Amino acid sequence: MEHMAILAKNEAGGEPYNVSFTLDSGKLKITCNCPEGRRAEICQHKVLLAANDLMMLENPSQRGRLFEAHLWVIQSGISDPLLKLLQMQGEEEVDSETMQHLEREVAKLMKEGS
Repeated sequence: MEHMAILAKNEAGGEPYNVSFTLDSGKLKITCNCPEGRRAEICQHKVLLAANDLMMLENPSQRGRLFEAHLWVIQSGISDPLLKLLQMQGEEEVDSETMQHLEREVAKLMKEGS
């Protein structure tokens, strides 16, 4: 089992959130200790760090670690649904039901591993 912890910025300006990437027997799990993450819901900390978004890093010295975690994401089953979610978030007109379904799917994959 391999584990990586990366600090994500807290939008409210408080303590940073801990986003954990765990690779176990080929399955990747991603967790966050923010309120949504503790409820195993989708959160922007998990989504943006999984997408290799450097702006979400609390500590820029963790860039190399983030890149390695992103490689795990690319090689996992989370990659395609995550990409679809990011594309939908960038669209002006989005079907909210489809977005919610995709968010639940990505949250489940991150929680259970893929």
